[in-house]
Parts: sequence; C-alpha cells; structure tokens
Amino acid sequence: MDTEKAKTAILIIVLVIVVIAFTLQLNTLPSIRVQSDLFSRWYATRQLLESGRNIYDVKNMEEAVDYKTIPTTPLETGFFYPAHLLVFLAPLAILPYPVAHFIWTLAGQLFFLIGLWIIIREVHWPATLNKQTLIIFLALFFIPFIQHTIWSQFDTLAVIGIAMVFRQIRREHYFAAGLWASLITFKPQDGFLTLMFFLFWSSFALERRRFIAGFIIAAFGLWAFAQSFQPGWVGDFLQALASYRNLPYKPFTITSSMGILGNIIGLIFILITLYIFFYYRKEEINTAGFYFSIVMSLSAFWILLPVIGMMNLVLMPVGIVFMLAGAERLNQRIYRSASILLLVTYVVGYAGFIIGLLTPKVEGDHIFLAELVYRLFAPMLIVAIVLFASARQIFSRRFA
Repeated sequence: MDTEKAKTAILIIVLVIVVIAFTLQLNTLPSIRVQSDLFSRWYATRQLLESGRNIYDVKNMEEAVDYKTIPTTPLETGFFYPAHLLVFLAPLAILPYPVAHFIWTLAGQLFFLIGLWIIIREVHWPATLNKQTLIIFLALFFIPFIQHTIWSQFDTLAVIGIAMVFRQIRREHYFAAGLWASLITFKPQDGFLTLMFFLFWSSFALERRRFIAGFIIAAFGLWAFAQSFQPGWVGDFLQALASYRNLPYKPFTITSSMGILGNIIGLIFILITLYIFFYYRKEEINTAGFYFSIVMSLSAFWILLPVIGMMNLVLMPVGIVFMLAGAERLNQRIYRSASILLLVTYVVGYAGFIIGLLTPKVEGDHIFLAELVYRLFAPMLIVAIVLFASARQIFSRRFA
C-alpha cells in the first residue's frame, strides 16, 4: 500500500469513529431523539404502515406533540416532504425508534462526508491529500452540519445526489447520472435549481440527453412507489406544504427582511442566475463556468427560500469546493483572496458561536451569532465572488 492510500485509509477510519461516536452520544439523549425532525416523519410512516393513515393527516401531528419534550405546536410536527421519502422511511418505520434514529443519524453524516469527498476528488481541489483532509474536517465541524446531525435532517441526500450526478457525468454515464439525480428530489428546495441546471445543460448535446431520460424514469418510479403507499399523495403534499407558512415563527430568508427591496433583489438574483445558466450552457463539465453554475444554483436556496435554522447550509461546503476549484482555474489572485475570505468567515462564525456560549445574555445567543455569519454574510460573499469571477471571464471572452 502506497503512502497516499495508507493516509486515505486512516482518514476513513478516523471519520467513521468520529461519526459513530457522535451518533451514539445523540442516541443516548431521549430529548434529542424525540425532538429531532426524524421522529415526526417516522411516526407518520409508522401510522401509515400499521393503520393506513395518511402521512399528511393532522392526527399524526397532534399525536406526535405528546411525545415531544419541548412545547411544540402540531404544525411543527408535519410531514412537509414528498411522499417518495418513504423509500427511506418505510424500512426505518419497521424498526424501534431508537434504532431507526441511530441508523438515519449515522447515514446522514455519511451521505455528507462521502458526497463531499467524491466532489473534492472529482474536481481535484485541493490538490494534495493533506489539504483535502483539512477541508473534510473543517466541513465535519461546520456548525450547520452539526445542527443538521443533531436534528436528524434529510438535506444531505442532496449532497450525495449532486456528488454522484457530477461523478457520473464526468464519466459520460449520462443515464446513470439522471437516475442519481432523483436523490435531489427528496428535499427538493435544497437543489431544485441545481437539478434544473443539470437538465438544461444536458439538453444542449444529443449524448447528454440520456441524463433527462434517466431522471424521468427514476422520478416516475419514485412517484409510483409513493403512490402505491399513499394514493393521491401529490395533492396532499402540496396542501401540507401550503400550511408551512402558518408556522408560529417565521422562517428566515435574507431577502424577506428587506420588504419590497428584498423582492426586487430576489428577482434580480434569479435573472442573473438564469443568465449564467444560459451563458455556460455548452461548457464542458470540468470548466469554471460549469462549477459556477452549480454554485449559483445552490446559493438560491441560501438567499431566497425561507428556512428555519441553518440545516440547509450543509450544502455550502459543496458550493465552496466548486467555487474555489473554478476560481483556481481562472485567476490565482481571485482564488487566493476568496480562500482567505472564506477561511476568515468560517473562523469568525465559530468565534461568535463560542462567545455566545460563554457569555449568554439570552438563550440561543450562540446560534444567533453564528447565523449572522453563516446565514447572512457567507452566502452573499460566495455569490459576490462567483459573480466577480464570472464577469471577468465573460468580458475577457467577449473582448478578446
């Protein structure tokens, strides 16, 4: 075994030990287990399997509240996911909840780490194993990822989905890439625009259109699977989703706090993103333009869509890897500046988190201070870097 393979094996062993230990710790805390998002979804699925009750039935919400250790409204325990998530939940619902919690919490971490590792290796950024290991460990201790793990969320399905799509496209296995793209649909808001970009990009070359065929087949299969458990689930899902706006506390979005100005900024952002999609529609997959399109598609969720907490930001390390890999290909000065700024942002976010823990004036100060950096500043910084680098490339091509 050569040195790099030995180091990789050691890295894998260490990561597995860390995530298992963290999962075991969380699993021993009844308040964490039951308070997690998984419980409400597991409970609704259990009722479906045992009595045929609709997973979106309000009775599930009302009954799940009784198990919560922190006062919760029924609306906060709603399903709010497409029914084809039953692909994962149905096997878990057969198991006792503590076992199901352990399996899913561990799986969510592995989806994230494996997906990020695949992307790092596929884009060849950073170049050395030591630096790749550093990125993995920075991501492992990224506060939004820790939050995601504590509450047993589902966003990391999009991480492994995007990673496998990218890997298969690089190998020109377009049909397989389309099949893997179905993973993005389990929590569609995480990667909806990313999926749209993949489909749009694939339509501009005949051989790539196998991606579209693969996705359609996989999507139809998942719909049919869910339909067999929950007939008419699409309408029920949309109705449940509409009630999300009635939560007792309002989900956060960067633009929502700006009123009409926020709506205008949101519209401009979408138009710019669509322009980048169109401009880079014929780019090869290993180019900065392709990477930047992925980053812009991911950032739409961070900036525009209302979210409670920072769990959705588990996709930010994916965007950062693509962005820095693209910047390195275009301009070393931009790349170095972006790397420094992002590292400083990571550290400042952690500093706010620690300061909030050590000197709490109000419960939750540590989360509030971390959110100021990771939810407000970081997405805007990433978008600004991508737009600046893209503008330089577009103008240099136009006036070359």
